[in-house]
Amino acid sequence: MKKVKKLLLAVFACLMAGQTAFAAEHLAIVSKGSKAGVIDPQGTAVLPLEFSKIEIQGDSTAQKPVILVEKKGKYGMYDRNGREILAPSLTKVTSYNEGFLGARDKDGWSFYDAQGRRLPGSYDAVAYFSEGLAAVKKDGRWGFIDTQGKVVIPLQYKETGAFSEGLAAARVDKDWLYLKKDGTALSVGKARTAGEFHSGTAVIDNSWLFNTQGQRYAKLKKYAYVGNFDENGLAQVGVKRSHRTIFDYISIGWGWGGDWGIGVPGWGWGGIGWWGGGHHHHCHGWGGAITVVPGAVIRPSSLFVGAINKQGQEVIPTDYQAVSAFENGRALVVDREGRCGMIDVKGRTVVPAAYDQLGFFNHGLAPFDFDGHWGYINEQNTVVIPNQFSSVTPFYEDHAAVQVGEKVALIDRSGQYVMEPNAAYEKMGVLYADRLFVKDKKSGKYGYLDGNGKVVIPMQYDDAGNFD
Repeated sequence: MKKVKKLLLAVFACLMAGQTAFAAEHLAIVSKGSKAGVIDPQGTAVLPLEFSKIEIQGDSTAQKPVILVEKKGKYGMYDRNGREILAPSLTKVTSYNEGFLGARDKDGWSFYDAQGRRLPGSYDAVAYFSEGLAAVKKDGRWGFIDTQGKVVIPLQYKETGAFSEGLAAARVDKDWLYLKKDGTALSVGKARTAGEFHSGTAVIDNSWLFNTQGQRYAKLKKYAYVGNFDENGLAQVGVKRSHRTIFDYISIGWGWGGDWGIGVPGWGWGGIGWWGGGHHHHCHGWGGAITVVPGAVIRPSSLFVGAINKQGQEVIPTDYQAVSAFENGRALVVDREGRCGMIDVKGRTVVPAAYDQLGFFNHGLAPFDFDGHWGYINEQNTVVIPNQFSSVTPFYEDHAAVQVGEKVALIDRSGQYVMEPNAAYEKMGVLYADRLFVKDKKSGKYGYLDGNGKVVIPMQYDDAGNFD
């Protein structure tokens, strides 16, 4: 997340530099009927409204960010200024990672770089690039190629993972090992599963911690689930609940617009209500809705979850229905009674579990819901803006969008109205890059306001997304 000062300076610089620079800085996906396109903050088309699906891969700070498109069942790739890199001619694609796109055509799977150049080789399946290497499969066996398309680890494994911290898990018959980039290996011994290395540690069989010297150094107590370690040196763990309900079999995510999405357990795209951690303001994914709204997932499951450290010690007890990923050293939690709070990496309470719903802090304020009404608290857990709104959005800038009943308004960080509640609008997005999408109640069309509530892109779209 960029700091506000840096963001405002970037916006000002782009305005002074002209439209082309701004187009590459912030983009949004819009649609009319069944056709989607991409616009810049002035409303100028970067990609015309002629695609069935669009996904913006990475924002302007990402390595060689691109736009993936689907048209007539074929996939292609453009840069953020709308220049065609690959015409929509590919039958399948992977995610774009480290400057390469895995793609399938009539000859099989291969990789394309950010200039549209195809790497040599054709395969039955490919994974994505990670740490400069990508797993590829041919004749039932996996190996690895480098960014020149050269096979650097022979295709001789039944299964492989991605490289992480210089090591990748691989399976030979029933046994796992860890490959180094030169093709030499660390032996794991008998194992059914081998996780990725993070913070110098991997998890074997949900039972052992394994280090980069090839040692099983800590035996874990019995958990139903053990995740990968994160940058804080913690791995989520879970124990089975003693009873189950219908909520053990569905996933629920709420969006800042108040809509809901329901699906099978796990992560994924649904309606406007699906949300994920971080600052993801854009998506018209391969099977998703046009808008993905930021937050952190609250996902009931059949487990109570906590976290262990790299010594195998349980530093966050398995007392929670859900624990989000950590953001700035803090995670959202849902306790066993369904109340939301926040903890730090040592499991200490930052915000007591006392809210019906809760979001992360942005610019010192976190949105909370209590008794069906939303407001904001500060980092001392003091209510700064009373819970008086039907829905709210995070403060990614000095102003934020809220709803008062069915009316859309803009407030500042003291809670004062910048734009009074307006009955003309019935839906809203997130204010970012000084742009906020709203739905006009009379016409049913979407357009964009600036941070003061002025219409800057007319109400003309059937759907619209947040600027990235």
